[in-house]
Amino acid sequence: MKIPFLKKNESSDNNKTSLFSSFNGVLVKLTCLFDPTPQKEKVLKYEDINRAGDTYYANVAVGYKISQRVTVLLMILFLTISLFTNFKDITYDNFFYLLKDFSAAVDFESSNYDTLAYNSDQRHFFSLYRGGLAIADPSGISVFTATGRQTLRTNTPLSAPCIESSGKYFVVYDTAGDSISVYNAFARIYSESFGYPVTKACFSDDGKMAIVTKDISHRSLVHIYNKDFDKLFTVPSDKYVFDMCFDSAIDSLVICYYDIGNGSGVSELSVRKLDSPTNESHRIYIDGEFLLKCGYIDNGRLAVITDKAIRLFDEELQEYDSFSYVNSEVSGFCINEYGVTVSYISSSQNAVVVFNSQGHKIYGSVVNDTVKDVYLCERFAFLRTDMGVWRIDTSDTSQQFLPSDQGKMVVYNSNTALVCGESKAEYLVFEE
Repeated sequence: MKIPFLKKNESSDNNKTSLFSSFNGVLVKLTCLFDPTPQKEKVLKYEDINRAGDTYYANVAVGYKISQRVTVLLMILFLTISLFTNFKDITYDNFFYLLKDFSAAVDFESSNYDTLAYNSDQRHFFSLYRGGLAIADPSGISVFTATGRQTLRTNTPLSAPCIESSGKYFVVYDTAGDSISVYNAFARIYSESFGYPVTKACFSDDGKMAIVTKDISHRSLVHIYNKDFDKLFTVPSDKYVFDMCFDSAIDSLVICYYDIGNGSGVSELSVRKLDSPTNESHRIYIDGEFLLKCGYIDNGRLAVITDKAIRLFDEELQEYDSFSYVNSEVSGFCINEYGVTVSYISSSQNAVVVFNSQGHKIYGSVVNDTVKDVYLCERFAFLRTDMGVWRIDTSDTSQQFLPSDQGKMVVYNSNTALVCGESKAEYLVFEE
């Protein structure tokens, strides 16, 4: 009589034996990979190798072989750990974004400066983004690389669009709406609605984001987010927020308020450490002046531009220098990592003053044309007028001028400016 399951058991034993043999074979192969014993070379002809017994080069080859195998295993271990620790970030969108970055890098290195065309409108808002240009207008949002290749176009209706960009993302908000949208070069990656108008936004160098809105009980609410767009905390106030700036080096945020005060108006600067929602380290009062812009320039130094003066504060937030232009009309201003630039009209004369990132005045002069926009890039001050763009070398006061149509100026690098009009942006390339 045949026993039905006997053959099955025999087959199972054979399978186990086969699996054991396969596993044992793998172990043998792995052992061979790291076998330090010099491998004997097969001598084909005696005259080819005079000293077939000399194992010096065989020992060298074994050392290289083991180093190679160790490197491969370390790479496999690194990739495995990376996959497990960053599993949630491994998405199709991120891979697509990586490919877009490679493409954008090629564009950046092979830029052919030319005219950049886009939809015609008078309510454009422009911002440099990752070597290209991000544009928001009432019909939607566009992103262009440095060569003019369009990587994003949305059909999002906006009444009064604004853009703030960082090295990684840019945020679009509508001052007539109640929501924000964060984009990379090809897609929207985050959005949020607040129920009340959004009036201001800014990014830090390490990816944190601040958004200003309000509610029925407060004139302003400042929402602070980390780099993953998780809300850290909210700062409420009964005053209006006019500007903000981060300092990633000391992990702090400056919130600039304005209030009527005693009737002449007062600007207040609240400096907060981001490790606690209630940790206000300093509060600065500037009486009788309307704040236009604030920003960190270098090593914790804070610069503030008002309608009457430039004020500079040291690392302890003590004012150590100022430049006054009382009874003048400010026509352009800029604060960035290179310093501070302000243009103003005084007694029917157009003047420009520049401070470097250490807070030292490096340029001050009267100019012939009415200045509309200013920007500082390295040692060069860019001034846009109705006729074109001046580039002033603050080290020796030499000047270059290139004509252009009217529009908003954004500076691409120390040699290139873009003048963005209603339907196109002109690349102006200065001599090095």
